[in-house]
Amino acid sequence: MPCPTTLEESVPEKRTAVSMFPLIEKYLAGNSTQKQFCRQHNLKLWAFHYWLKKYRRQAPGAAPTFLPIQLSEESSVEPGSACEIVLPTGIVVRFPASAGFSPEQLAHFITALEI
Repeated sequence: MPCPTTLEESVPEKRTAVSMFPLIEKYLAGNSTQKQFCRQHNLKLWAFHYWLKKYRRQAPGAAPTFLPIQLSEESSVEPGSACEIVLPTGIVVRFPASAGFSPEQLAHFITALEI
């Protein structure tokens, strides 16, 4: 195998959901086996499995779902208190309880963190 002549040739391409999800959709729409598809697109099978799993867990366009929390009228938020969401990936999102984020804003933020 020849040695790379430039730094760019020696550094593997960093793949992102933006570049991989269309490939996953192309695979799902076709009739190739995973091995064939990976060979055709110069992908490592383990990397393909990683992105396929990620794609299936995060249906494109779907926001993470949140369960509603009902607070009684007597509930109050103490000054300086925080809300915390722990994602399955281990990421912790902590924000001031007084921030007033909508569920849609939180879903967008969390989706951006998971990619």
